[in-house]
Amino acid sequence: MCSIQSAAFKTCLSLCNNIAEEPMDDTNPNIFNMGTSKKEQDEWMDKIVYRVMKLEYLLNWCDEKKNVLPSVDKWDDPWERALFKNPIKYGSGWIHPSNFKYYGQCWSFNEKESDATWRIFKATEGGCVRVGVKAGDLYNCLTEYVDKEAKSNVANTISCYAGKVEYKTPEIIAEFFEEKPFSERLNSTGTDLAETLFVKREKFAHEEEFRVLYFPTKNDVLEESENNLTLPLPDDNGLFKYGMPVDKIVSVLFCPEISHCEHELEEKKNKFEDLKKSLQAKGIIGTIERSDLYDFPLLNITY
Repeated sequence: MCSIQSAAFKTCLSLCNNIAEEPMDDTNPNIFNMGTSKKEQDEWMDKIVYRVMKLEYLLNWCDEKKNVLPSVDKWDDPWERALFKNPIKYGSGWIHPSNFKYYGQCWSFNEKESDATWRIFKATEGGCVRVGVKAGDLYNCLTEYVDKEAKSNVANTISCYAGKVEYKTPEIIAEFFEEKPFSERLNSTGTDLAETLFVKREKFAHEEEFRVLYFPTKNDVLEESENNLTLPLPDDNGLFKYGMPVDKIVSVLFCPEISHCEHELEEKKNKFEDLKKSLQAKGIIGTIERSDLYDFPLLNITY
């Protein structure tokens, strides 16, 4: 009896030791809402995300080999960036969070083409494309570029972020913003501040957003003037460009232009073929297609 218990104990102890010796599957703290293990994060980062943009923006990307992150000040929804909207009492003065200039870009995991998406961007008027890239490529190219520019391997741990947007009720979002004092978020290398930019109201859940963010200024360069704490404002026209080769683009879908006759449709198809060759010459190796959502129906009707 004792020998059996001893053997079972030794087996259990061996299993525990093996588990303890296994490397921890730590997540990247700068990647939000994408799983509780590195494996889960990697799986999400390997998925394709999509973004509708003007064709001229894609052509600029091809020419400059750079992706462009606009300032998140340009986001329309007042609930986004809400934590940064109002001054915060600081001793006898104020902190002005509006000076915390984050740059961000919104993509979507939703691969389905829809009339609603195209019309939101007024794409039926022409001149728009939907670009597909791997989520991980967006983030990795950003961190590599920032590391190179900063000549430091720790730059991405304080300034580059990525993740899925979480969709919550307004009440829960308000609680989330209020649950920590601003000083605590400020002292967490910026991660707690950036996390507030990955929530949105549940009415927008259909967007299935993925975001990349960049915060170029360290929190320790806060400037004090007349009892007010501010950050120096970057002089960049509200845009941050980082290197990203166009061979990372896995798909380009040209917007569906409304056609009313066979001749007009044929002209649009020929124009697309010319643009396709141009993009391929610029280095895009992914699929390049045109949407046929509004193509004129060629019916075989007899009298």
